[in-house]
Amino acid sequence: MDRERVLAFNEKNIAEFRASGGRIAAFGDAPVLLLTTTGARSGQPRTNPMMYLADARDPDRVYVFASAAGADSHPAWFHNIVAHPEGLGVEIGQDAMTADAEVLPDPLRGQVYDLQARRYPGFAAYRAKTTRPIPVVALNVRRETAAPPPRRRRGRARGRAPRAHRRGRTDRHALGRERPAPVVTGSSTPGVPAYSQA
Repeated sequence: MDRERVLAFNEKNIAEFRASGGRIAAFGDAPVLLLTTTGARSGQPRTNPMMYLADARDPDRVYVFASAAGADSHPAWFHNIVAHPEGLGVEIGQDAMTADAEVLPDPLRGQVYDLQARRYPGFAAYRAKTTRPIPVVALNVRRETAAPPPRRRRGRARGRAPRAHRRGRTDRHALGRERPAPVVTGSSTPGVPAYSQA
């Protein structure tokens, strides 16, 4: 697919994503986001639709893959991230957020890519087509509004723990920002277009 057709395909998908609240028919049920970077040479905003994996332990961390459908060079958006890793635009569903990027080092890069390839065999095919290690980028998103604090119930008996704690729940934000080994989630639906990571 030549550059003009790729750009037209991306523009169609971007419009569909925003009109549907985060779905793109060409990607099936795969989780998709829009990533807006700053051009490494142009300095202009560039938006690309792509699949992602969400870290199950951290709701503010997702992974994207610079596969370029198995091409021997990195996609342009990856070069943009390397040049400008902060203040990226991320759209997931109807939520628009900002994010900072972190290129994963090995062996973590390979571990996360292996998880994606098991869920979506197309990514295994991309890896087989090229000799370059396909970069994996973690996007650490910043939401515009924080979740409201839980409301205190009136008349709670003293000495009785709140219901959530009686069930063994914990406050995720009270645990700090330490990052354990990633656990990712995602649909296992195949059929993602080969050019979805362009």
